Amino acid sequence: MTTAQYEERLRRLEEVATHQDHLLQQLNEVIVLLRKEHDDLKVRLVRQLERLETTIESNANPLDPNERPPHY
Repeated sequence: MTTAQYEERLRRLEEVATHQDHLLQQLNEVIVLLRKEHDDLKVRLVRQLERLETTIESNANPLDPNERPPHY
């Protein structure tokens, strides 16, 4: 290979490395955003589960089945 060919090959490798660095930075930003969204959704899920458990507990003691409804 000639010096010009080596220089061209090196230039292309540097372009690829630069492109990969840029792509890696973009992917990292996406991961950070997805992690935040995941954490937010996890908090919301825990809250909903707590609400569901509270609702289930409040309905765990059903009224007397023989009790007449208030409209009687």
